[in-house]
Amino acid sequence: MELPDALKYSASHSTIRTNRFRLVPQGSDAVNPNGTVRIRLPEKSLVRLSSLSAYFKATVNGLTHDATNWANAQIPASYKFFRSVRFYVGGQIASGGLCNHYDQVYDALLKASADEAFLQSRFNEGYRELLGASDDAVIGQPSLYATPGAGVTEKSQYLTCADFLGLPRCNGGGGVIDTSLFNSVEIEFSMNDDSILNVAKNGTGSITGISWKLEDFRVDVDCVVSVSPLYVEMMALRLAESAPIKFPYQNMVSVIATNTGSNRVQVNSQSVDMMLCAPLRNAYNTKKEITNNQLCCNHYKYDTKIGDAGGSASNQQSYITNEASISLSLTVGSDQYPKLPIRHALEVPDLTINTLYHGSLQSKNLFSHGILGGTVGKSRTYGLSDNFIWIQNFSLESEGWASRRLTGIDTSAQNVDFILNSSGFGAVSEGTAGNSATGCVWLMCALLTSVLQYDPTTASVSIIQ
Repeated sequence: MELPDALKYSASHSTIRTNRFRLVPQGSDAVNPNGTVRIRLPEKSLVRLSSLSAYFKATVNGLTHDATNWANAQIPASYKFFRSVRFYVGGQIASGGLCNHYDQVYDALLKASADEAFLQSRFNEGYRELLGASDDAVIGQPSLYATPGAGVTEKSQYLTCADFLGLPRCNGGGGVIDTSLFNSVEIEFSMNDDSILNVAKNGTGSITGISWKLEDFRVDVDCVVSVSPLYVEMMALRLAESAPIKFPYQNMVSVIATNTGSNRVQVNSQSVDMMLCAPLRNAYNTKKEITNNQLCCNHYKYDTKIGDAGGSASNQQSYITNEASISLSLTVGSDQYPKLPIRHALEVPDLTINTLYHGSLQSKNLFSHGILGGTVGKSRTYGLSDNFIWIQNFSLESEGWASRRLTGIDTSAQNVDFILNSSGFGAVSEGTAGNSATGCVWLMCALLTSVLQYDPTTASVSIIQ
């Protein structure tokens, strides 16, 4: 609600205080792979969704200590435990209902928009795992490519998970929702399996029994505990109007499918803001040993497979040699994005940076971050072998929930195919990397803006995708 200039000073000096509340699951606070945790946020409150954080004790178990026949694993980054994060408003799924690859979407967005300094500032979220083959769960014995240590069969770390995709990214970024208006908000965390783990072994050591569990699961969120009378008066005036109250927020639709050269995802939305596409190895959903030439497991390795995965410097260089062997474009109706297909794989990082940062000198990413022979380094080849992430924008305003202007592709309440046209991907065998097959699969995710709508006339809440 817009205020007259004469009232803005008084409104800006109104007293609004917040406090942080701790919420416990509806049921057990411990969960294993493929389990579910459900949390209800405070009712009849002003809840700052952007402050939402989950806390839990993560344990990786089944490790084997031996001088030569060992098996080890890393504590994953906290977001990797979640296959899906669904937000329910008034019993209806508001966001995340059509995204069962939450962790991979978040991982790809993170690598496309963060840098090492950001990861280092998030050690409490387990992001050290993304920097190299180590963690700090067992002090003094951090390396993945070594025995976990005498007597160590499991290791634990208390983790934080914040910055959630979906409903918390809302309404211009402020993130405050009135649950007395839009009804109760619940969060459902659906857990991943053990394919998210970076595991390594030596000799006859076995990775089969390595798994994970979470305990003491909690969610904290800020709520307004002292509301200015001005807010109450303003809401009373606004509710007297017949025009609906709209609350825009981020939503996602994702698929993973075997590469056919013409893969598609169906989307029905009033504002499709961006499309994320990333190739994955065939065995992305299977727990496999990784070598010291692979920084992360196949679940999060966005590999074009246009180069040789043998592990030598010349093998890695072959990705650059073959960078012009691909073709890539998106088709939506009669339109093609970009207007001319991408013919060089090394064009993709620039397109993604332009989508997320629009030419800003403040842009950052992890495209060139990788590992070879156990040594972490920087090389443009890693942008093709580990971090090939294409994000195509459809709107000058970027994401509609952030600008509160829905200018993305409007599918006019119809299911529309967003078709990924590709060639050349998966041409080279993975060889010694654990899978001798050619081919690949595609992760595709449409990032869109949905709207919660409250009708003052009927006092009803609807969700417009």
